[in-house]
This record gives sequence, C-alpha cells and structure tokens, in this order.
Amino acid sequence: MEKQPLVIYRKACPNCGGDITSDRLNSGLPCHKCLPENLSNVAGVIEVLNLLERLGTINRLRTLSNLIHEYEEFSDMFKSAIGMSMWGAQRLWARRLIKGKSFAVVAPTGSGKTTFGIIASIYMVVRRTGKVLIMVPTSTLAYDIHRRLVNYANKLGVSVKVVHVSSILSKQELSEAMKSVEDGDFDILIITNAFLPRHMDLLKRYRFSLIFVDDVDSVLRASSRNIDRLLILLGISEETLHKALEVVELIKKLRRAIRFRLSEEEINSLRRDIEKLSGELRNYINNNKIGILIASGALTKIRKTTRLFLFREFLGFETGGRAEGLRNVVDVYVKLDKSIIDTAVQIVKRLSGGGIVYVPSDLKDLINELDKKLNESGIKSAPYLRPSKSVLNDFIDGKIDVLIGLATPRSSLVRGIDLPQRIAYVVFIGVPRMRFRVKLDEFTPIRYLMLLFNIRNAVPQYLRNDIDRVVAKLKNLTVLNQEQINNLLKAIKENKELSGFEKYAVDVIKEAVDLVNKLLSDK
Repeated sequence: MEKQPLVIYRKACPNCGGDITSDRLNSGLPCHKCLPENLSNVAGVIEVLNLLERLGTINRLRTLSNLIHEYEEFSDMFKSAIGMSMWGAQRLWARRLIKGKSFAVVAPTGSGKTTFGIIASIYMVVRRTGKVLIMVPTSTLAYDIHRRLVNYANKLGVSVKVVHVSSILSKQELSEAMKSVEDGDFDILIITNAFLPRHMDLLKRYRFSLIFVDDVDSVLRASSRNIDRLLILLGISEETLHKALEVVELIKKLRRAIRFRLSEEEINSLRRDIEKLSGELRNYINNNKIGILIASGALTKIRKTTRLFLFREFLGFETGGRAEGLRNVVDVYVKLDKSIIDTAVQIVKRLSGGGIVYVPSDLKDLINELDKKLNESGIKSAPYLRPSKSVLNDFIDGKIDVLIGLATPRSSLVRGIDLPQRIAYVVFIGVPRMRFRVKLDEFTPIRYLMLLFNIRNAVPQYLRNDIDRVVAKLKNLTVLNQEQINNLLKAIKENKELSGFEKYAVDVIKEAVDLVNKLLSDK
C-alpha cells in the first residue's frame, strides 16, 4: 500500500497547541517538540502522559493526567475497602466525581449505589479535605452506613471523624452527636431526611464539599424547598438562589408574551432582563467553588416544580431517568394446608438463617406468636418494629437468624436495610396490603389510584368507564406533595373558593372520594 504523505495540522497538538503531523495524531502522540522520541510501541494514553511528566513537557494534558491518577487512586481505595473492583456504572460515577460533577445515580436496588456513596465520602475527606453530608430516609440505614464507614476507614488506615445523628441513638449518644455537629467536630455527618428542615440553621454554618442523598425522591417529595436547603449547604448563597428563581419567572413571562403576541418592545425587554440575570448567574458559578451533589434515586415521580430548574442551573444535571435491570430473585407463593404461622415456621426452617419475615399491619398481633414458635423450632428470631442497634448487630453477626417486621412502607425493615451480604430471602405472611379509610380528610392520590387499579377488573363495564375517567384525573395530582394535598383538603373543609389548578384538584378529589364510596357501598 502506498504510504500516505504527511500532513501538518496547525495548532492541533493536544498538549502544547502547536503544529503536529498527521502520523503523530494517528498514533495518539503529541507533537515532536513535546515528545521528541519516535515511539512505536506506546501502550496507551497513560504511558504517553507519564513520559511527558518525566520530560517536563506536559502542558494542556496535565488536567487529563491528574484526572487519570485521581481515578486510579479512587479505584484502588474502593478495591482495598470493599475487596473487589468497581463494576461498569460505578466506574462511570467515579469519573464524574473526580471531575467535580454533580449527578443522579439511577440503578436498581442492590447495584452498589450506597457503597459507592460511602467510598466517595471517605475519598472526599481524605483527598480533598472537605466536609461531607450523607442523608438517608431512616435511622436504621443511617446507623448501618455509620458502621460501614468506620469499618472501611479502618481497612484503609485513614483517620475520618464520622458523626451520626438519628433516633436509633440513646439520649447520651444523641447529645454527644449534636454537640459534635454544633462544634463542627466531624468530617462526615450522617443524618435522616427529617433532620434537614429541623436543623437547617445549624447545618448552614458549614459548606459541604459533597452531599450524598440516598433516596432523593423522598427528600424532594417532602418539600420542594429542600432543593434550596441542599444548594445552600453546597455553597450557593440565598441571594443567588432568589436570582435564579427570578430568571425562571421571567422565562415564564417571556413565553406568555410570545404566545399572546405582546409588543416587540416588551418581548425584547424580557429577553434583556433574562440575559442579564443569566450572565450574573454564570459568573457566580464560574467564580465560586460549589460542592458536589450525588442524588441516589430515579427522580421520575417528582413534580417538575420551578425549583427543580435550580438543579440544572447550578449543578448541571437534569432530573429524570428510570432504572432497569435483571434481578436474580425467585418469587413463589404457598397454598395453605395448615395455619399461616405453622406454614411460615416450616418455610423459615427450610431456608435457615439470613431472612426477613414481613407481617401485614392488620395482623400485627401475630408477631409475638410467630417469634415464639420460630425460637421454639430452633430458629433464632427477633421482632424489629423500631430501630435497634443491638438487634441489627446481632442479625449482621449471625446471632439472630431472622428478623420479623411490618410490611408497611414506613417499616424500618422496608426502608433502611442494606445488607445484601446477609439477607438471602424474604417471607410475607399473607398478601402484602395497604389499609386506609376512605375519608376525605385522609385522601392521598396514590392510595386511591392503587385501589381503583386493583378493583377495576372486578366491577361491571359501566363502572370501569367511571374508574378510567377518575384515574386519568388522579394521575395529574400525583405531582403534588403531602403539604399541598393537606392545603387542598383544608380548603375543602373550610369551603374556600379556589381557582386554576387548585380548583381542578379539589374537584378531582371530591369526584374520587364519591366514586370510591359508591363502589364500596354497592353489594
């Protein structure tokens, strides 16, 4: 094959920005000035960077070199602490962390999101000497993360002051933890979601280099103002937040102005105001060191409020996405030929240790009887109805074979157990279910949707049309948080006149309650 002539590309050297020949670019090398040797057996980018470092000619590629070395350091830390290398998604998250990027972690349960967050927290303290905040939904999970953090830090031989504040602590432990928070005597602070709004005045004394939020969906559903709180803790001033929200309102006005064909002068005036404020925001972001937010959760069910714009504006990532994945889980059911307690004992004895038994809340009285029969059968079990360090530690250490808890969304055994190395199976006593009263003052869109979805196929066709109509409307209310729902229920009770979306929402609530009452009253 005829040899191709060399082409010189002006100002195209990736290292110095000078001239470079086509053969060097084709070989993945910088120009001859940066790397004089004619290397034909260079193993890859890392070897080229190391050669440039030794020659003292590294320039633009220094940033890439630093990132690669930091990534290798993080990778080694992860493997030393966990005992295995990162898998594909974790390697991607690590690169984003090293680059200082905020991002949402979207992956199935059990894929290592929390483990990654723990190692990332240690790394930020050791490598970048900043404070870290970890937010979790339950005190049980907070305690488990604290335990794992201390264990991993000991394995790595690094000194990290970890403080954990939650209801699982004794009064004395809680008092000591709060004093450490007040004095700033911590590197990593672990809190539950409820701590954030209650103690924001205390937390905002500090600027956090990293905030890891496990189950960010529950944090944002509680209040959209939690977005403001998180951004303030990452180092963004309240004045700047207000300016960003002002930009959002101006954009809305501009869209309305264009839609209703206002004068060109008014439209241009709005555009100038938006550009001016946006420029000020860009300058603020470029000139201030803002911390990193790692948000674990899909963020798919969160109402797209004005404040979600702040995530994109300040942290550079969009909400949304869906976690897909295959799980090695086998679902089976058993038809009863004896009492439900005896059947459960038989199943647990067969499966041995490492299990969780869930009991529906309306069968709560069976827990003590089940616990007694399991222990009599040689299975060491214990109820776990509220967070308990001693019970959890005994389960982790194998002193307890099985934990018994309630099959409810708020159960400590449903949200807050992250022990894939210990939990091998789950047994449900009866069908998992949710009980609620069909009363206007206890209305929630999700519960009514669940009820209507489940009974739709059991009712006559003419009622299915009514259900479909109400379901379509109820879906529009799922974007509301509980505080907004409560305000609407209060307005209904006080017979308050509403308008716009609020009036629509109230009409939907009334229609849904009336339909459900009708369906339940039909014999």
